[in-house]
Amino acid sequence: MDAKYNTQINKHEIWAIGKKKYSDYIIMEKDARLKGYALVHGLLALIVANHESTYHPSVGHAIGDAMDSLFLNQNMSYDRLKENPDMIAQFVINHVTKEIPVADEEKLKQAIKRGLPLIFKIIDKMWPEPNHPNLKVIGKALHEVDDPVGILKRNGIDIEPELEEFRQFLAEISGKKIEPKKPKPQTISPEVLAIVMGLKFAGYSEEALKKAEEEILSKIDSLLDNYPETTQLIGHYAALLRLIQRKEFERLEELFG
Repeated sequence: MDAKYNTQINKHEIWAIGKKKYSDYIIMEKDARLKGYALVHGLLALIVANHESTYHPSVGHAIGDAMDSLFLNQNMSYDRLKENPDMIAQFVINHVTKEIPVADEEKLKQAIKRGLPLIFKIIDKMWPEPNHPNLKVIGKALHEVDDPVGILKRNGIDIEPELEEFRQFLAEISGKKIEPKKPKPQTISPEVLAIVMGLKFAGYSEEALKKAEEEILSKIDSLLDNYPETTQLIGHYAALLRLIQRKEFERLEELFG
């Protein structure tokens, strides 16, 4: 977990004083009902962002509020979420429309309902039972620098088909041309992808670009300590840095998006 994410958590904890959120229960009480909540939160944000063609941070915040309401007010466990796609979709719509303009609420609601089974397929493949031993493997994979999907696969958890199905769904609802996924010779690090996603959500603002350059240079400096083992990752960061400096954002999203 990098310093940037730790900062985000610290800001959230300060803001959340006096206002419970579902994530507080994950951190403080390890509530078993919350299996999968964070992943549902993140993947739902991708559905809304792609459907509405907006990557504004308020989308994620609105869905977080919807998830809080489902857990804290409706006492919804993960299994109950799976049984109530219409309720989830409506809660998301209710909160998202407070933050961003939605062109067609009914179409977005139907997209969410279609996407939820795909989300649940990914989560159930990764984490079949609340206390399943896969949990440690998942934790390692989510923090793995080079190949999180590979770590899962080597431990008998192959989610590539489910991820590809979800990717195709996102392409469809965003209106993009759907093409079969081309095999990539190298897996892009989640840390690299996180920088790209942050830039997209910030609208490639000058401030975000400057911070991204500083973060990438810092990452490269630290990776040089373990060169040549880190050659591939250094290459990814270097390519991303040059695309940012040249402001070739379309190419950047094509390679890393």
